[in-house]
Amino acid sequence: MGQQGRDDEIKKRMAGFDDPWLSVRHAATHAGVCEKTIRRAYLSRQVQYTRVGRAVRFRRAWIDEWMLRAEVVAVA
Repeated sequence: MGQQGRDDEIKKRMAGFDDPWLSVRHAATHAGVCEKTIRRAYLSRQVQYTRVGRAVRFRRAWIDEWMLRAEVVAVA
């Protein structure tokens, strides 16, 4: 892997640092759903999350990906 490849890999890793950690409450607000919906989603492993002790945290991008996977395309 050349220098450019290594630089690209570092940029990919650093991209997550601009994305703040969200609590269940903040994730629900961001997605426009209730907290119970977010809890159901992570308990059923529909959305990616990180657990630190008892605290559950999400990246904003993970919530956005979860919302896009649930998108329904109109037929007409």
